Amino acid sequence: MNTVATDAGLNLVDELGATQLTMSPVIKGAPVVEGGAATYKTDQGYSMVLTDSTAGLSAGYSIITSADAPSNYSYSFDVDGSPANLSALEDGSILVSDKDGNPSSLVAPAWAKDANGTYLETKYEIEGNVLTQTVNLDGAAFPVIADPRLQQNLAFSTIEFTRSETNTASSSTGGFIAICGGATAVFAPIGAVCGVLAGASIIVATQAKNTGKCLGIRIGNWGTAPFPVIVNCYA
Repeated sequence: MNTVATDAGLNLVDELGATQLTMSPVIKGAPVVEGGAATYKTDQGYSMVLTDSTAGLSAGYSIITSADAPSNYSYSFDVDGSPANLSALEDGSILVSDKDGNPSSLVAPAWAKDANGTYLETKYEIEGNVLTQTVNLDGAAFPVIADPRLQQNLAFSTIEFTRSETNTASSSTGGFIAICGGATAVFAPIGAVCGVLAGASIIVATQAKNTGKCLGIRIGNWGTAPFPVIVNCYA
């Protein structure tokens, strides 16, 4: 599976090129599409940008440049051409499912960071198939980046850990098992293999930490054994 940024949104496509999922900003006007990104510009102190697999991350960014900008940024989700079902998980992630309730993708927990590197208060709200990220801009240094990121597709599920969790995982077997066990809220079966993954995952977590990146655990949706990977950090 790959993602492709188009003027219709960020599309998750299969090996035959058929669109499985579409994530679209709720915004007026057509985007400029180039270099793996679709950019929606406004005159209200913000832009919204979708980046696809060729750009390295499948995500929707709100780039906020003014205190006069709105605090809410919305994206709609469709699966197989129909409005998606969205549901919040305990860790703040959003599960995206088709109309029959079959999981299709996962949106990483909300985060927003200002120009000084300060993380801002932010949260998601769900209304139908629309996911809205609300950002508290009080005292922020601009520009501010807010980023709902797709974490999962139909071929693989990737559980992405934060920088703090990656540091913990790199420290010891116990550290990795602790953060791996916490991931069961997103993908329950991972709990059964945390011990098996520990050795390789500590090495990968250390490599990720040393290169400014983060640890991920990738699970094949058709029985492939989980394995550790290095991913770009979302927080």
